[in-house]
Amino acid sequence: MGISSLIVQKIIKYVDKFIRKDIERPLEIQEKLFHSIIKRNTHTKFGIDHKFSEIYNIEDYQKNCMPQKYEYFKPYIDEIFKGNFNSLFNARLVCFGQTPGTTSTPKLIPIIHQTFSSVSLAQLRIYTSYILEDPAKNAQFLDGITCFFSAYPILRKIKIGNRSFNIGYGTGIFSYPILYDISHIWKILLKNKTFIPIELNIMTDLDKKYRYLTDECLKRDIRCFSGTPPIILNYLEKILDYSGAKKIIQLFPNLSYLNFGGIPPLFYEKRIEHVIGRSIDYREMYAATEGVIGYQLDKTPSLLTPAFDANFFEFISVDQPDKCYTLADVKKNVKYRVVMTSYNGFYRYLIGDIIEFKKIDPYLFKFVDRENSINLMDEKMSVDQIYLAIQTSAQKLDIIIKEFSVVGVQKDNRYVIIIEFLKKSDSKFYQQFIHQLDDNFCKINPTYKYFRKNVKTIKPPILWVVKPNAFNEVENERIKEGQASHQLKILQASMDLNILSEFENKILQVITLK
Repeated sequence: MGISSLIVQKIIKYVDKFIRKDIERPLEIQEKLFHSIIKRNTHTKFGIDHKFSEIYNIEDYQKNCMPQKYEYFKPYIDEIFKGNFNSLFNARLVCFGQTPGTTSTPKLIPIIHQTFSSVSLAQLRIYTSYILEDPAKNAQFLDGITCFFSAYPILRKIKIGNRSFNIGYGTGIFSYPILYDISHIWKILLKNKTFIPIELNIMTDLDKKYRYLTDECLKRDIRCFSGTPPIILNYLEKILDYSGAKKIIQLFPNLSYLNFGGIPPLFYEKRIEHVIGRSIDYREMYAATEGVIGYQLDKTPSLLTPAFDANFFEFISVDQPDKCYTLADVKKNVKYRVVMTSYNGFYRYLIGDIIEFKKIDPYLFKFVDRENSINLMDEKMSVDQIYLAIQTSAQKLDIIIKEFSVVGVQKDNRYVIIIEFLKKSDSKFYQQFIHQLDDNFCKINPTYKYFRKNVKTIKPPILWVVKPNAFNEVENERIKEGQASHQLKILQASMDLNILSEFENKILQVITLK
């Protein structure tokens, strides 16, 4: 046992108690945060336009501000670029985060000191809660190196007035706080415990890229990998290819923990175990460039604690869109659209995600869907439902799926399921799989079943079996078009037909349900 884990074991209870105090009083903290944000930003241009000076309670706020998407805030962000730093928020602008813009124009998100604080605090809470579950065992990853696959922190610079600001992708910015924010001493102290192979983002020669990745990782006692699940898995598979090893645990015998963000990891569990060579602990953070929304503080996968002290939250019922609730009024097992108000100038901001509370005391929610779900005939097939259907089908047939994307084709009224299987099989097997998947879609989504089986307006799904590394190739093709790999998520539930065109030349077999 190393010195780092021994020290942490001695102090972890006190650290955890200190950093948890605010999330143990969620309703009180939400109320306090709401008034603080309104008061601070009353004299901004947005605050004046929306009469913040007349807001005394949440009802006033809901009357003066309607829930809005990014486009509503863009004119105020444009004002910042003209030099009006008091347009949206009363805080010191640090930099801009750029969203990937996979299906639309990239967004530029103002990032201020509180944004860094909330992300850092969320990560620290994840670490402390995990270590406290079994201090002697779980603290040991701190004795080695954490390898963080992040995006590039600085894409370009922009000058506003006499000040210069960096523009970068969220995971890159938040992984390099020392570039922007030196207040989080714990991250600076852990700097020598972290390996961030940032050069991967700018290497275009794939052979050199993966050779560099493998050589640099094998030099280190890596005990934790951090990043989005598909990125981590893709890189680990490349390390196996270039090292000649069968399982990752042979190369990194002390690997004990995975730190996830970006995409729910539950779907990838079987593939993770296959690549690593055994089961492994993981925790996840649910965040966007706009800020952290929730994080996992116990062993139960996909159950997340809201970031009570980072954003003021409201929730619009999916089934009753005219109903908007604060945290105090949410119910279990009801789907809600998330509305977020934060210090960085987003007021009643619709982040485009749908969640469902599974517990109320304490508050724990599950990510269910993004608004790019499939909806051909009002079936509203969610990412969560697709995960479950594919996972159940894979378990039934005892197979491992590397990656998938399900695209709804409106003109044909059918689903196209793009799947990269770990192992090749024959047409008969793929026919079994698509039949099983269609049955599971029917079981999980009654509306799909009605239109698919009863009315038969939704046609039988089509399976595209794509060649090995097809998803990786699409990512590399996007890189060549000037996009950044770590922010390019191939949507897993979409109506975007461009995804089909990206995979058309990578198809091994097309299987139509008989």
